[in-house]
Amino acid sequence: MSNKYISKEARISKLLENKVSHLEGDVSDSFKESIWVLIKYCDSKKGFTLFNDKRYNTLSFFSLFRLELEKILNRSVDDISKEKNASGSMVSSILYNIKNEILWVESKWRKKHDKLNSFIDFIQTTNMWISSDRNFSVNSRVGEINNELLVIADILVGIQTITSEVNKSENNNVNICKYCFRVTLSSWNLCCKNHASDTYNEKRTNTAYNRGKRNFNKLGDDDKKSLSLYKALRESLGDEVYFYSNFSSSDYLEGGTLLIDATLHNAIYNIQKDDWSQETIKLVEKHLAQFSNIFEKIKPYLSKSSSYYEFRQSCLSQSILDHEEEPSEHPYWLFQALKIENSFRQPRKNSKKSIT
Repeated sequence: MSNKYISKEARISKLLENKVSHLEGDVSDSFKESIWVLIKYCDSKKGFTLFNDKRYNTLSFFSLFRLELEKILNRSVDDISKEKNASGSMVSSILYNIKNEILWVESKWRKKHDKLNSFIDFIQTTNMWISSDRNFSVNSRVGEINNELLVIADILVGIQTITSEVNKSENNNVNICKYCFRVTLSSWNLCCKNHASDTYNEKRTNTAYNRGKRNFNKLGDDDKKSLSLYKALRESLGDEVYFYSNFSSSDYLEGGTLLIDATLHNAIYNIQKDDWSQETIKLVEKHLAQFSNIFEKIKPYLSKSSSYYEFRQSCLSQSILDHEEEPSEHPYWLFQALKIENSFRQPRKNSKKSIT
């Protein structure tokens, strides 16, 4: 099967298995155990998330990786200290760095791979420093630790490569669910994780699929058209989308140029310039206030969030959009998803309950 059709978690799991199976040089049994903890996480059916979001009552992959690294390095510092070796100070510096998030800044790794590169460089430099230590012995515990550092760096490089490939593929060739705004799990699925058929006790069930179909059919004609337009634009344009409005216009319109509201255009322009000032927040609030069925759930996050990224993560959480798999960071698609979710939450006649 082509890598194109293998999930991110499956590819990372395979990477980890290969590292454990083909280790060059000795490592400790506890190190191997920690790697297997990560493999089991990837293979878990409870769900997978790479960065620091809590889903399905479990940690993200990198949060778990961090805990396992701390275990490994804590043991390593103790072991090296017993040998009275100067390399212990270098291992201690890595441990300190991870605990205090100096270079281990998981929240930034998702957006800027150069931040992850800095941490990888730090690990690799430490490995070279230990190798140059005149008291270094390949067969000692220090030698094991040095091998472990190389494996950690290789794993991080591999994960970075996998996520870059997957994210590029997802952004450029995204498929939208038949019944909502969410991306599908793979190119051959018609529905997202919320609406795909599932297997329960070895029996196939269409409960989620039928629920998605039923909720879609309850939408009005205009809302169905909006959803169809979103699906067509999202799948065809990806993140190569441009705007025209009273806020900013041009004599030359590029391919993928959409006519949008000036307030929304202004907000997107500011966000893309990393401007999350009170002015930008007010623009976003003004745009979102029209989504009366969902606005009260969104509004608190506008004042709480210190950045657009933080606000976006809150909107993608289970309580609002339940779409943490969203690969695109373009603000336009987030606002469109909120608009569609608002239409799904329209109260039923003679009832205050929503249809989702």
